[in-house]
Amino acid sequence: MITRYLSLLLLALPFAAFAQFNEDFSGSFSSPHEWDGTTSYFEINAAAQLQSNGPKASSKIFLQTYSNALVQATWSFWVQMNFTSSTTNYTKIFLASSSTDLLDPQLEAYYVKVGGLSGNKDGIDLYYQKGSSQTLVAKGIEGHAGGASVTARIKVERDDKGNWEVYADTLGGTQFQLEGSGTHTAVFTPQAFGFLCIHSSTRRNGFFFDEVSIDGEVEDAQPPQLISQAYQSDSSAWLLQFDEVIDPLSVPLFTQTNHDPLPLIFFWANSSALWVKDTTNFLKEGTLLHGWLLGIRDRSGNSAPVPLSLMKPKPVAKGDVVINELLFNPFPYGQDFVELYNCSSAYVALNQLQLQNQDKENVMLDSLVLAPGSYVVLTKDSNAITEFYPRAARHTFVSCDLPAFPDDHGSVVLQDQQGAMIDHINYNQSMHNPLLENQEGVSLERTNANASSDWLANWQSASTSSGGATPGYVNSQAGASAAGGTLSIEPRSISPGTDGYRNYANIHYTLPKPGTSVRMDIFSLQGHWICSLQPSGPADMQGLCTWNGTDTNLQPVSTGLYLLVAEFSHPDGDHLKIKDTISVLLR
Repeated sequence: MITRYLSLLLLALPFAAFAQFNEDFSGSFSSPHEWDGTTSYFEINAAAQLQSNGPKASSKIFLQTYSNALVQATWSFWVQMNFTSSTTNYTKIFLASSSTDLLDPQLEAYYVKVGGLSGNKDGIDLYYQKGSSQTLVAKGIEGHAGGASVTARIKVERDDKGNWEVYADTLGGTQFQLEGSGTHTAVFTPQAFGFLCIHSSTRRNGFFFDEVSIDGEVEDAQPPQLISQAYQSDSSAWLLQFDEVIDPLSVPLFTQTNHDPLPLIFFWANSSALWVKDTTNFLKEGTLLHGWLLGIRDRSGNSAPVPLSLMKPKPVAKGDVVINELLFNPFPYGQDFVELYNCSSAYVALNQLQLQNQDKENVMLDSLVLAPGSYVVLTKDSNAITEFYPRAARHTFVSCDLPAFPDDHGSVVLQDQQGAMIDHINYNQSMHNPLLENQEGVSLERTNANASSDWLANWQSASTSSGGATPGYVNSQAGASAAGGTLSIEPRSISPGTDGYRNYANIHYTLPKPGTSVRMDIFSLQGHWICSLQPSGPADMQGLCTWNGTDTNLQPVSTGLYLLVAEFSHPDGDHLKIKDTISVLLR
């Protein structure tokens, strides 16, 4: 039978919890207390011992139960392996584990390894594990886990300073002999004690365990932390995963500040995970609700409000998400990309959407959720994008097997699983600005997310000042235009130099409409050309140039009044020229 006692002192303050645990396997895996793991591969035999019954193939099986003992602790247990241990047949007894999954690749734990080498090298050794790293803490006597079979009663002690001692009676009795000792102190919150059996197909039922006893303390002042959450649309429920075992007597509530608890249903997924179900559809599709999860406490009694945001994304519909930018003619060694933009006010789910090219080749999108006003960039290789566009918003990138888009013309179709079109673009290289000297590496940008993708004027070449593309952030050609275009200079008089006072002029401009090219030059009042501030080419809707009072050879100009000439040209024939003056003062 199992008996556990847990005394909790001053729950609101850091405290030491004292735990006693005894197990003789005269009950079951679920009563009076729960053992979990690969339970179908273990059984309680007629001798009231825990016995392995693994699959008929080489495998790793485990069984664990809750334990938080770590400081000033004593563990004892009886173990038997009715075979000669080897590198493929041995056991690990986890004294203190940070996870209830003893195969967790991020596991932190102390464990006793029985066998695992060969013959007279096999011993009873104590290890510390953190992830894939294993540290020997106490080396046992070689050969004590050798022979035709292994039977031992093992006792491990640890004091509050991290000193460890491992004892064993290799006949299974209580005449303990010191196997080894060492010093090691690691700081983590234990969640489990358990048995891990590593076996071949012929040794699958040869592991036996019994008479487990644990006494110890653990300094535990940390409340449970939420580490992940996932929404299941088919059941309208959220799965919340915590970083430790939760007290099953916890009574969770979700509330907003100064509001009553919301009508949500809670039930346990496992010892450290909780389902939250919205049975009344209180939270509408496409919305996000911020609040606090109350009433969650760990086995040591620690509890604190958990900040929680519940998001219920809606299925994407036509008009929610648009194709916002397309690079179909990348630089050599670059990659195509397609940028999607959520122009709705709702959180939308992109799962089951397909992106298709002109040859009906498509890729299914992952289970993505796109927030209002946010972007996602689809490409085969994000590194090949950021190499050429260092301002790219890398966090928006999603790697996928993007279909091929020809350099001259083609199509991109965004559709749902049933084939209903969400958005599309039939592109052609002739859609680029004719003033571009080289179209390679320049994307087509949508100027208005709410205007039709069939409207050719809604697509413009990305500005040269943006580097030719804006993956993951606002398009260079997006934004409201200014009637006739605007130009402003600040300050209007400059004093070239390095003293930090009026050393250069800032020239702000706004384009009359997307796709407009800008050229800016400085002239003397006599009409002599001084320098070019911006060569002609597609520009941002709102931009900035500077002049520091030097000529094209970077030599300071003479004091006096100079003429700034800005020319705005659009492929449809519209042309605007704005002139203004800048004074150069004595240095």
